[in-house]
Amino acid sequence: MYIEREISEKFNKVSSSYSVVAIVGARQAGKTTFLKEHSKKLNASYLAFDDPDVRDIFDDDIKKFENQYIEGHDLSVLDEVQYCKDSGRKLKYLADKGRKVWITSSSEIILSKEVLSYLVGRVSIIKLYPFSIREFLTLKGQKEATPQALRRNDVWRLP
Repeated sequence: MYIEREISEKFNKVSSSYSVVAIVGARQAGKTTFLKEHSKKLNASYLAFDDPDVRDIFDDDIKKFENQYIEGHDLSVLDEVQYCKDSGRKLKYLADKGRKVWITSSSEIILSKEVLSYLVGRVSIIKLYPFSIREFLTLKGQKEATPQALRRNDVWRLP
C-alpha cells in the first residue's frame, strides 16, 4: 500500500519545470518507492545503479547508455546515482539533450560540488525524510491526530 508523501505537491510543481529532479535522503526513507509511484502513469524507464551492467554502461559511455536505456522514454528514473562515476557531468549532458531525469541519491553525494556544480539551473533537489507523524498515522488508518491517537500508535509518549 502506497502512502502519498507530503513532498508530493512540491515534487509535482518542480518536475514540470526542471530537467532533473533529485530526491535525496537517508536509506529507507522511501525515495525509490516515491519515484516509482509517480512514474507509473508515464512512459518511463527505471534504472537501478546497483545493477553492475546498468552502472558500467553509464560509467563507460553516456551516449550508449542514453541509446540503450533512455531513448524512447519521456522520463528516466535513475536510482542510486552515487554509485556512478562523474554523474554530475553525465546528468548535465542528459539534461542539455532535453532528457527528463528523476534521480535518487544520498544527500551528501548529490549536494557535493562535484555533482551540483554541473547541474546549476537544471536540477531541483527535494529532501525526503522518513514518514512524518501525519504520514505514519495515515498508514495506520488514523485520520485525526489527537494526543490519545498518537500515544496509541507509539508516535508520541507523554511524560
